[in-house]
Amino acid sequence: MLANKNKVKIVAIAKDEARYITEWIYHHAYFGFDAFDIYVNNTTDDTPDILKRLYTQFDINIIMADALYLNNPSAFQTNAYKQSLLQAQKDGYSHLAFLDIDEFWTPKDFATSVHDMLAKAKHVDVLVFNWAVHRSESPFSRCFSKVNEFINDRHVKAIIKLGKPERISIHSAFGANLSYGNSDFNPPTFLDASKAKIEVASDQAPNAFVVHRVYRSQVEYVSMLCRGRPRGDRFKSNRVGYYINNNDGYQFIIDSKKLDAYYDGLDKVIDSGGLAKPIQDAEHFVIERYRQFIELVHQGVSVVEAISLLRALKNITLPEVLGVKSMLKDKADKIKIFQIGFNKSGTASIYHYFKSEGFKAIHWDGGRLSKTIKDNAEQGLPLLTGYEGYQVFTDMEHREADQSAFYSAEQYFKQLDQQYPGSIFILNYRDINRWLQSRRNHPGYLQKTVQSTGWSVDEVIEAWKTEYYDHIAAVKTYFENKPNLITLDLDKDDNQALFRALAARGIVLNQKTLPHVHKTKMNPEQKKKHIDAIRNAALFFEQDNLETAYMLMKVAHELRPEGKFIERKLNEFEAKLVAND
Repeated sequence: MLANKNKVKIVAIAKDEARYITEWIYHHAYFGFDAFDIYVNNTTDDTPDILKRLYTQFDINIIMADALYLNNPSAFQTNAYKQSLLQAQKDGYSHLAFLDIDEFWTPKDFATSVHDMLAKAKHVDVLVFNWAVHRSESPFSRCFSKVNEFINDRHVKAIIKLGKPERISIHSAFGANLSYGNSDFNPPTFLDASKAKIEVASDQAPNAFVVHRVYRSQVEYVSMLCRGRPRGDRFKSNRVGYYINNNDGYQFIIDSKKLDAYYDGLDKVIDSGGLAKPIQDAEHFVIERYRQFIELVHQGVSVVEAISLLRALKNITLPEVLGVKSMLKDKADKIKIFQIGFNKSGTASIYHYFKSEGFKAIHWDGGRLSKTIKDNAEQGLPLLTGYEGYQVFTDMEHREADQSAFYSAEQYFKQLDQQYPGSIFILNYRDINRWLQSRRNHPGYLQKTVQSTGWSVDEVIEAWKTEYYDHIAAVKTYFENKPNLITLDLDKDDNQALFRALAARGIVLNQKTLPHVHKTKMNPEQKKKHIDAIRNAALFFEQDNLETAYMLMKVAHELRPEGKFIERKLNEFEAKLVAND
């Protein structure tokens, strides 16, 4: 057993980190962390060899974790943390920190050790430190220079006192009667129940923080996209673009003597371990992976990969990548998905489903979408003239001058198929009685049809019934021997039916579940209640399924664009998607 004093271990996951792990281990040992659990998984570079070389200089427990990963890829990180938590308690450690290899715990004075800080935080069970996102790195630069450009992010990483927490997450810990403290040792202002984010000023350094090297240089950032994701994606699909230099944030300035002493120590570690050549080889590995990314895109990507990569490569200015982005845009723009079923049958849900995945989607557009398609048809133009940049088209209907309804989706689905070969068509419908009732409930919809046709209410209802059966039959007959029709019964099909149908046609989306969005206007109290429910559902999924949370919060933002809390949460979710693997 260890002596009765603070003893702090860091737990980290390492996949292809050979270029970076020496600096990371040295940095944390320099600031007083005593030991390291490193879970190596799915690694194709020389991370294990470098760790073995560092093993002679630092207290490192190297855990080859492919089996643990394969047991449950999506929960691998938290399962690794739990395993180390149990063992650290047995080994007598007092505290445990959970950091990634691109996260550097750093004191503001660049001198205070983690032990100094813990000595002042005896009353705190969970110390949380916000991210300071690094935005001034050059290719393969070391983490710190004399002047560093940082911007604070609300997300935190924690150092926990062992013995009291009952549950841990990637960002925090939970348990009965736990005391939490920030780097000032004061209770932090958490922004949600998950305790993953705190209120923090964006433009000044706290007493201690976690430098997050989520971007590094542009070459390294693009190379990192080839690391894939645990669920098996070839590319990282949870990045929303490279940073833009602006005046936000602050300069973190380090005293020259402190910085020189710090790097003198790092150079000695590299010399003692014979690490200069392995680190140089690892740098070549990162560059080669960057080239591999370029080659893979040239060889061909799926539509979904093209869309997610366009989002991830936003603001990248490397000439090679600009050419790749042009190819990706051409690929993404070619796919066309048309919802050709009925309004009041999940059209808004379908729209938000694709929009949240990065597709350029257009929904109704105030009737202009349908009107433009009709005008183009009458003028002999391609039907999507004026909407060429969109990929997904929903709710294609409008009212004519006499207020009669015109449904371009019903009138022109054959021409759309002929003019845009390879497109996918979604015939969405629901139980006819429920559909009729929903149309009747839509403010003004029935009344406008009665007025424009001169029919009675019963006659309009009968006409709608005929329209319903005739259109379904016409679509199914036309596409009978074609593979590009998806039928979606909103009442009978489960909420993953669309995901499966798209996947069978080569479009594998990130989110499996179709959201349920009510488009029909309702009284203000009803509307508030439903939007609140969507917002709260997003908060519920925040810890366990961030992509679902992000999608739902985007829906809430669409429905309540003036909501400051929703907007703030949406921005936070985007930042976390950038950061989390």
